Amino acid sequence: AIELSSSEKKEFIEALNGDIYTFSSPKKKYIILRLDSFLGDGGAVYDSNVLTIEHVLPQTVDPKSQWAKDWQDVAERESWVHKIANLFPLNKTRNVVASNHDFKKKIKAYFDGNKKVSTYALTTQIINAKEWTPGTVKKRQKDLMKIFKDNWEL
Repeated sequence: AIELSSSEKKEFIEALNGDIYTFSSPKKKYIILRLDSFLGDGGAVYDSNVLTIEHVLPQTVDPKSQWAKDWQDVAERESWVHKIANLFPLNKTRNVVASNHDFKKKIKAYFDGNKKVSTYALTTQIINAKEWTPGTVKKRQKDLMKIFKDNWEL
């Protein structure tokens, strides 16, 4: 195994803590699936060909929506939209038009029906969330970064 220097580790942590969604598709899929594998029980089979990366907090927010009420500071909202805490893996077959709906309606659109579960541990965490506010996302980011640090010895 290659040992990273402390400056390389710091740079890697900063990248992981940044706007993951802006990475190339293979890179962001790898990071999301690797994180999911750290959380899972080892039973999931990952196929990046059927994977999409979705935003919980949408990229575009209607000023009249619950998103706008929960995320009143536009700059703060924009700073969190592409971070790992706001992203989740989803099979393309589940990628229905949930669009920019409010959190509860969006989750219901993705997971209503007979299959109210997901293959992905990261997605299951989101399904079970009660709300999606700045506090929720900040705590999630901190928790996910700890998982990266622990598993990649950063």
